[in-house]
Amino acid sequence: MQLKTIKSWSPDDRPREKMINKGTNALTDAELLAILLGTGTREASALELAKQLLAKAKNNLATLGDLDLHGLQQVSGIGPAKAVTVLAAIELGRRRRKAKVKMGDHVGSSQTMYEILLPMFENKDHEMFVAVFLNARNMILEISNLGEGSAVATVVDVRRLMKLTVDLKAVNVIVAHNHPSGSLQPSEQDNQLTRKIRDGLDLFGCKLLDHLIITDSDYFSYANSNTLVGL
Repeated sequence: MQLKTIKSWSPDDRPREKMINKGTNALTDAELLAILLGTGTREASALELAKQLLAKAKNNLATLGDLDLHGLQQVSGIGPAKAVTVLAAIELGRRRRKAKVKMGDHVGSSQTMYEILLPMFENKDHEMFVAVFLNARNMILEISNLGEGSAVATVVDVRRLMKLTVDLKAVNVIVAHNHPSGSLQPSEQDNQLTRKIRDGLDLFGCKLLDHLIITDSDYFSYANSNTLVGL
């Protein structure tokens, strides 16, 4: 029994040729994944393997990105080499999104801030806390990691946050941390920390614009929920 390939298909239907002739946007997720896999097995073509892999991830690319080396190899026909190739492509995508953040970018909404910060938090199994320092026009001066901890808590260096605010001559600050559990509900500890940072910044004539709680699929905004006002 021979290895199943896509070479016998019409050139217009082969993923590589289709990309060359029609561009990347013309390909389905499965076809793009098939290009990464390169070859199939005796039982399934690269495209069929790609479809099986996507089915394992419930046809969700974000869920696919959460799979590790072992998880990818649960699909028959996906060995270490193919799994590593897929993981490398996913990681390059994350790094590209992270590289798009440039100092001087304008932050106009909590949604914009979420999209900027998400690559920093994706697939983290522990909490991480960052601060975004802004000028008077809400342009990014710097993004700093101010603490990492366990799956349920993190220790935040508030003193360093205040020092950076002064050193950078920041006017506004946005802070954010992730909940690896996926919960968007702020805890009482989250509220206490938010209040502490807000009151500390007030002493320097600066404003805490927002505190985001981030998960891989959504976020909670203290500002949008008017929670900052009630603290």
